[in-house]
Amino acid sequence: MINYLNDCTEFERALKAFMSRSPFVPFCVELVSGHSFTVIHPEAVTIRGETAIFMRPDGKHKLFDGHSVSQIFDREEGES
Repeated sequence: MINYLNDCTEFERALKAFMSRSPFVPFCVELVSGHSFTVIHPEAVTIRGETAIFMRPDGKHKLFDGHSVSQIFDREEGES
């Protein structure tokens, strides 16, 4: 689990590490607002500079960056 990713370099490094695991393991991104989302496929997230784009299964997207993320962690078994 990675907590308090206020440094954009650390945020990008941590996000890439979660996305590049082999085999891929779904993970959760929790925002400082308390909202969270689960990344279920490594290609669901794209990093552009200091901003990341999460493409939801319904085709909508969410923009986030290191300042808006409080933690990134492995999804618990059985979570959807």
